[in-house]
Amino acid sequence: MRIVLAGALPDPRTTRELLPHLAQAAPNLVAWLASSRTTRIVADPAVTYCTAWEYWLLHEQGFVPGNNQTHSAGLGPLLANTPNTPPSEAIWLAELAHISPARDGAVLLPARALGITAEHSAALLRAAQPYFDGTGFDVQPHTATHWRIHVPDGFSSQFPSPELVSTTTVHEWWRQDIADRPWRRLANELQMLWFDHPVNQQREEQGLMPINSLWLFGGGQADQFKKVPVAPVAPAAPPPAVAATTPGSVQPSSAFPAGQSAATATPTFSNETRGGNTDDVLVDRGLNLSLLEPALAQDWGRWLDIIGTLDGTLFNTLNKHSRLTFTGHDRIIHHTAKQRLWKRWLPGNQEAWKKWWSSQD
Repeated sequence: MRIVLAGALPDPRTTRELLPHLAQAAPNLVAWLASSRTTRIVADPAVTYCTAWEYWLLHEQGFVPGNNQTHSAGLGPLLANTPNTPPSEAIWLAELAHISPARDGAVLLPARALGITAEHSAALLRAAQPYFDGTGFDVQPHTATHWRIHVPDGFSSQFPSPELVSTTTVHEWWRQDIADRPWRRLANELQMLWFDHPVNQQREEQGLMPINSLWLFGGGQADQFKKVPVAPVAPAAPPPAVAATTPGSVQPSSAFPAGQSAATATPTFSNETRGGNTDDVLVDRGLNLSLLEPALAQDWGRWLDIIGTLDGTLFNTLNKHSRLTFTGHDRIIHHTAKQRLWKRWLPGNQEAWKKWWSSQD
């Protein structure tokens, strides 16, 4: 069993305050941690351009960034999961998102928080397609939440993951390089196009946030992964959703129906292969995002409630074969239950996990 628990490492000051409550909320987890072996990894988002949990998924699969690349480039091929694509082909994705002004700058809500349906995605794509003409960029449907983007020859840039951008402000990551200007112009035009699009009018009536932006990321290649993917063995909770509905587990086809053009066709979605859906790719790697939202909101009462629920539904199944990974803002702790039995009873050994959990180093 392997579990990647995003949002499980609060800042050191907070963790010290949470420690007295953790043993009561999650006794199964605490008992397992007391006999586990740990590995600590630094995951500075200013360097990786992705969240710590995204970096762990890339690290686990052996992604090696190329020249002028950050680790976030690997999220393109990782999430696209298109085995029929040549391994040397760069894969770029654009995530449907919501961007709105805030006191400290524009903020981004990622697709997982928007409850995007296949129908809404297809309608927005039909409207957007003519705006790609003549730009050097091309677009194909991929999933309800992500589209494949084919970039102009020679295009190379460093884009942070939308998940990372959602934790700060857009302006911190909205590059002003000349090389990125064509994409910025296209993204701005789409934002204006979708402002009063019928899809967003309908979403407003349904109490949903509008889909008003595309966030480009990726650019890595499948042959930059140096490890064979590990088969999934642990279920993961679905990502939390801010919207009233949640994304369906569907995979769009990578082409339009025969006899129809990109401007008129309705992209088709099917359940033929599960792996092409980006949410499913994350679930297959044991990712659990249930703690992420309360951690970002610093709602530690809710955080402890969720830990308690997980203790009775997931942590009670931990055993000597389990692998448990905690991620925070810029650090990762990986646990394996391979500690020799006699070491468990050394003085202070069962309390060692408290030191790494509450330490920044």
